[in-house]
Amino acid sequence: MSSENVKVVSDIYDGFIIHKSLDALFASVHPEVVMTEAASLPFGGTYHGIAGVQDLFGRMFATWDDLEIAKEKLFDSGDQVVAILRLTARAKATGTPVDMQLAELWTLREGKVIALKPFYFDAGEVGRITKA
Repeated sequence: MSSENVKVVSDIYDGFIIHKSLDALFASVHPEVVMTEAASLPFGGTYHGIAGVQDLFGRMFATWDDLEIAKEKLFDSGDQVVAILRLTARAKATGTPVDMQLAELWTLREGKVIALKPFYFDAGEVGRITKA
């Protein structure tokens, strides 16, 4: 199942990167999904279910202009996929740009995303540059 999990995650990124759409994400999340962002971020917290995911992405898009995610490498780990990414954006509140690597840990169950946890290179810095 693990190679299928990598494809699910890859397709989610491709949907966002190529089509600027979250449709692949919403089609691939389990109803009991849990997504956790670092507490120091303006969109930090734990989000539950599809409504929670929608809330999270609404908060992210309210924080960033010119948000781009580049998929650098995906690692297969069975029910988990590790993604190495490059995030570039500009903070709406301050106009400050950010360009950093991050890793995301995806957990899948029966082909659906059940959990996602990103690890920013410097979440504290992201929190600081996004506050006016």
